[in-house]
Amino acid sequence: MKQVLEIVAERHNTLGLTSSVSPKFVPFQVGINHAVRPYRVLNAGSYVEACKSAITDETIRTLAHVGAIDQLTHVDDAFINFTSWPDRLKHCYKAEMDLQ
Repeated sequence: MKQVLEIVAERHNTLGLTSSVSPKFVPFQVGINHAVRPYRVLNAGSYVEACKSAITDETIRTLAHVGAIDQLTHVDDAFINFTSWPDRLKHCYKAEMDLQ
């Protein structure tokens, strides 16, 4: 898996959309009580920060960062219950854009 992530990270850099980010594999930090898991993960947060820094439109730059869809709903909701999350998010973002 590490090789695949390195390839994806390098391809991100070749796009030139952000400043170059060096792929690194670091221990997974849980973020609670300084807990660290015994497996290594790609420094994906560095790529997120690079992408956010590359946003030039101030209206978009100031929108709330909500993360990935898996942080908003459970797989059961998405595949079984067919939630209204996409429509609800669309309205939230539109409301945010209208406030600017």
